[in-house]
Amino acid sequence: MSMKFRSMMISLYALLLIQTACVTGKEFEDLATCEETEGLRIWKVEEFTSTIGDEVTVVQEDIGIKLYVTSSDRLGNIYGAIYLQDDPVSPSMGFELRTELSDAYLLYPRGASVYLRLKGLFVRKSKGGVQVGTKWSSFGNLSIGRLPVQITKKHLIASCAPLVNITPKDLELNSLNSQWQYMYVRFQGLQLSSNELCDQFAERRETTVRKLIACDGNTLDLVNSGYSDFYDQTMPSGMGATSGILTYKGQAARLVLNTMDDMIMDGQRCEGFVYDCNELTIDADNKNDQLIISEIADPVNTTSEINSRFIELYNAGEQVADLSGWELRRYTNANSAYTESSVIYLPGFLLAPGATFVIAANGAHFEQVYGFSPNKVGGSSSAADSNGDDNIVLVDEVGQHRDVFGIPGEDGTATNHDFQDGRAVRKPGVVAGSDIFMAEEWEICNAHGEHQTVLGEKRAPDDFDPGEHDHES
Repeated sequence: MSMKFRSMMISLYALLLIQTACVTGKEFEDLATCEETEGLRIWKVEEFTSTIGDEVTVVQEDIGIKLYVTSSDRLGNIYGAIYLQDDPVSPSMGFELRTELSDAYLLYPRGASVYLRLKGLFVRKSKGGVQVGTKWSSFGNLSIGRLPVQITKKHLIASCAPLVNITPKDLELNSLNSQWQYMYVRFQGLQLSSNELCDQFAERRETTVRKLIACDGNTLDLVNSGYSDFYDQTMPSGMGATSGILTYKGQAARLVLNTMDDMIMDGQRCEGFVYDCNELTIDADNKNDQLIISEIADPVNTTSEINSRFIELYNAGEQVADLSGWELRRYTNANSAYTESSVIYLPGFLLAPGATFVIAANGAHFEQVYGFSPNKVGGSSSAADSNGDDNIVLVDEVGQHRDVFGIPGEDGTATNHDFQDGRAVRKPGVVAGSDIFMAEEWEICNAHGEHQTVLGEKRAPDDFDPGEHDHES
């Protein structure tokens, strides 16, 4: 071999070394390798999980289970664990493999099928899912700790099958339970709580919990890492779908994102409009002086089969009203104390200037009768389900009465606040609430027409206009 040729080969080899050395972990997508599982006895997931309980135990048999990777630590929001489930579309069990491995997505990308070799690993059931890792003892209590990097690679074997799409399991907050722990799930109809609107995903270098809320008031904790690549991005301000890994801390459900794109929340919020974080102005003092009860409905044709009752709020002010901590209380009949089970809480809702907020007694019935969904469902026997002789009080976050309909302690039957089989509507020109009942501010229709009320029963839907309020005198 000539010296010139040898010199050229050495130069080419050196150049190759330099080029490969310059590839960073997060840019190099093809590090994942696959292995055969010859000789490994594969169990069905349900067969394995039937052998373990809530106590930390070590697996003695040389067995494996086939799983699918549902998480990705590429953007740094998930760390210290790889999340897996037994099926990419219709899972029945989720797994949290606790590990010290970083940039796990390079070896175990999302959508990869893997085999988990269980012999020698410590496992336990955690609510509806399974934790896998090493044994960790703290003050005499055993728990599951993180596996060292090499042990993780030894026990989590990437199969040679192509990547698959992971379909999120659609869940609803009002029927959520822990059986879906550690699975990739999706919730529709969520929005960011009003007091965190336009905040960034997380505080720098801090695990930050944001509150997501549904229109019925149910909430979900969103856990974001202050080390993620998107921690300083502004969270979406609309309503929509959010997908992620479901976990629990105590009894509280939590969702962890793979990426900020897991949040598709660009629709109208429960309050009926979309916010622009560059233009949004909220009443910082939360005074909401011009938030009023604008209508209370008790249609004569309401029955237990079709309940079309509702209550409506209206923001007569010029700033967005923050309803965090506010509530509607019902004083049933002649009771001088409000009925606690009837309280409607209004956490995390905002009300734009000139906007209404409709709360239905029954959401499905309301939509059937009036043709659209209410902003919130109060429920049976709530303040939205009053039958004309009850009294309603709007209360702020410190317990102050901000608006009052009726006289608590007085049965409304045959009085100037009796709206049975009719409705009570705030007259045009009323732009502020009152902590005492002002009969002259209301037009009240009922079946008797006595005490300055209006004679005339009202039928749904024709005699009602929920979501619309005539505020101009």
